[in-house]
Amino acid sequence: MVYASKLEMRGFKSFGHKKETLPLSSGLTAIVGPNGNGKSNIVDALSFVLGQSSSKTLRARNFSDLIYHGGEGENGKKPAPYARVKLHIEDDDDSLPIDSEKVTISRKVNKDGKSTYRINGDRSTRTEILELLSGELIGTEGYNFVMQGDVGKFIKMSSQERRKIIDDLAGVAEFEEKKSKALSELDKVETDLQSQEGRMEELEQNMEKLEKQREEALKCNELKEELKNKESLLAQIRFDSRKKELNKLQEKIDEKNEELEKLREEKANIKEKEKEIKQKKENIEKLIQEKRKSEVLARVDRLKSRVETLYERLEASKSECEDLAEEVEKLRKDAKKVAEKSDEESPLSKIKTLSDKFLSHHEKFEELAETIKSAEEDSKNFEKSLENLRETLENLKSVISKLENHFKRALKSKEDFLQLAEKTDKIDEAGSEFEQLRSKLASAEARRKDAEKRIDELKKEIEEDEESLKEAKKAAKKVKNEIREKEEEIEGINEELEEIEEKSEEVSNKIGELKDEKSDIRAKKASTETELKQAQKNLEKYEMEDIDTSGKDPKKLEKDKEKIEKKIEELQPINEQAVEDYKEVKKRYNSQKKHYDQLEKEKQKLLEVMEEIDKEKTEVFMETFEEISENFNEIFSELSPGGTGRLILENPEDPLEGGLEIEAKPRGKKLENVASLSGGEKALTGLAFIFAIQRAKPAALYVLDELDAHLDPENQRGVAQIIKRFAQESQIIVVTIRDPMMSAADKLFGVNMDDENISNIVSVDLGEFKENEVN
Repeated sequence: MVYASKLEMRGFKSFGHKKETLPLSSGLTAIVGPNGNGKSNIVDALSFVLGQSSSKTLRARNFSDLIYHGGEGENGKKPAPYARVKLHIEDDDDSLPIDSEKVTISRKVNKDGKSTYRINGDRSTRTEILELLSGELIGTEGYNFVMQGDVGKFIKMSSQERRKIIDDLAGVAEFEEKKSKALSELDKVETDLQSQEGRMEELEQNMEKLEKQREEALKCNELKEELKNKESLLAQIRFDSRKKELNKLQEKIDEKNEELEKLREEKANIKEKEKEIKQKKENIEKLIQEKRKSEVLARVDRLKSRVETLYERLEASKSECEDLAEEVEKLRKDAKKVAEKSDEESPLSKIKTLSDKFLSHHEKFEELAETIKSAEEDSKNFEKSLENLRETLENLKSVISKLENHFKRALKSKEDFLQLAEKTDKIDEAGSEFEQLRSKLASAEARRKDAEKRIDELKKEIEEDEESLKEAKKAAKKVKNEIREKEEEIEGINEELEEIEEKSEEVSNKIGELKDEKSDIRAKKASTETELKQAQKNLEKYEMEDIDTSGKDPKKLEKDKEKIEKKIEELQPINEQAVEDYKEVKKRYNSQKKHYDQLEKEKQKLLEVMEEIDKEKTEVFMETFEEISENFNEIFSELSPGGTGRLILENPEDPLEGGLEIEAKPRGKKLENVASLSGGEKALTGLAFIFAIQRAKPAALYVLDELDAHLDPENQRGVAQIIKRFAQESQIIVVTIRDPMMSAADKLFGVNMDDENISNIVSVDLGEFKENEVN
């Protein structure tokens, strides 16, 4: 047997800080004491530790209000930090699903209102505690706890609410859940059926449409097969035609290649000959270059260069002679002045005459030098000019020699000159002038000698070079003649080369023309090869072997092909997929039809299941109702001897759709609805209903809070006796202030409140209490 052996409280409601312990045992335990001292707080503690989820049921705004709030005044005790209730349970017959004969469950609430549950000291949850105690210490729907006011509540509730109590006790909710699930499945099946009907209708329409398209597609496929046959024949004919054409083109290419080969040989011969002639020409040109670079021509060039150099040196001598002439002229003038002062002819006069003659010869020398310059290329004129130049140089040399003699004579007549100066009273001046003249004449004589020497040297060199130039020119002329002959030979070679080049160009043109012709043929061949490949590809598409084209007319085949294509075009547009789609849709339709039939069977089965559930539900309800109704009749008759009571269904045909009424006939009165009874009769009737429920679904523990408060003494005794009888099979804890209930109790505990408003539990001597009651 399972029963609660001890209740411990700390900081719970009015029980303060210290731990209060209420020892319990099987049978009937009564909690007594004055009103307001905390008796009902013990019931709240039991409800709290067993997992009550509503703080209002425990007469508190929230769970934190269950904590002891402290005393009043300066000396009042401080509020408790938490409230904790622990219940000790004995499980002698292993009724609980736990491997322990002693079980403790506890619940602790903090100031934040959060609860902590424990089983045997280990942290747990409310759900785990409910699962552990459900059906034993916690009865069905919690009807094993009857709180203050609950008795009247059963009387005041509506007939539907009363019937709902029977539903809960009978486990109708389980059937309702099954029916709800079946209804949900039925709704789903019906929805699927509607969906399937729509799909099947759509599939039927598609099948009709696709059947027509299928026939057109099959007809089109037949035409296409026929068209394929015609096209394969045409493809074979085209392939054979292109193959023949390709062979002919290859033959033409081969012919052109032969012609090209001959022309290339001819051109190669021409090139070889051209190469030989060019080599010959190159050799001659090389020879000409060698002759042009020969020593003879080089010597002529050197002699010409030497003549030019001599010419430059003569130019320099000319410039020097000019300067000398000017100086002599001046001396002549000075001498003339001196002579005018003398009666007889002076040497200076002679100097002037010779100086004039020198100038005349000098001018002729210049003219001859110019002639030599212009006559360099003409050897005869050049030699004649050189001869004249030599004569002029001889004359200049003679004049210069005479000038020298006259200058000497002038110097010897210095005394005469000085005497002449004395006669004119200018001796100092004349002496000075004469000294200057002598100095200048000495310098002029030195320069004249040097010029004469150079002229002699030039004359000798010119004579030598003239002879050498004559010999060199003779040799050069021979070389030039040879060069001219070779150049004439080259001209002949060039003419021959022109002829060869013309012939080579003619052959090249022929080769180019042949190449162009060959290129055109090759282009046509490439095009034909492409066409052949395409024709072969087209032929391969038909995957046919040994296509017989004998006796087939391509033109007729083309016409037949066009006719077939026209017929196919008339059938367009064709749904090529229609044949397969029709099969697929038909398959889907059959599948849908099968599924639809299956759903129909499922629907029928669900309807049958729901009907069965309703039947079972009604049977279970009626079984429970009849048991509770029978219990109610017995208990009411026991509580009210001579009276009768019954439970009535408002809708006996469909009991689950109607309510539940209570009728009672107390002794000496007629049968009435519970609403018409007096307050005491209502309480008695309510207790009979509660006891009928508890007898139908018994629990291991019942907690009753002042359920006898509104009964008269006689009825109090009847209720006490019934509860005493219940306590033989279940543990009952009752809060009461009535003597009959106290007398029926196996254990009695009192609750009083001290001066600090803290509730305390005290044990009462039951024997003494009963002795006093007897007295």
